[in-house]
Amino acid sequence: MRNRLSFNVCWPLTVSAKQIDRCVAGLAGEEFRQHLDTEHMPIEQVAEAIVTSVGLQLLPNDRSKWGRKWERLKTQVRHIRFFGR
Repeated sequence: MRNRLSFNVCWPLTVSAKQIDRCVAGLAGEEFRQHLDTEHMPIEQVAEAIVTSVGLQLLPNDRSKWGRKWERLKTQVRHIRFFGR
């Protein structure tokens, strides 16, 4: 995490850098014992791994390629901030 913050000239003084040790300690708890490296996994595979680990099953994704693209576009448009809101 410190490497990701290193682009900032004064990274040790940033709020983010000060929180690293506290966050790492918090994530060492029993409820976070299982870790999933998602760096090179597509979203669908991550979702499947998560629901499998908790014993659930995903509903089938029956949307077409264009249906998925349309849903993604609608989500992106909803998250546009106008006038600094």
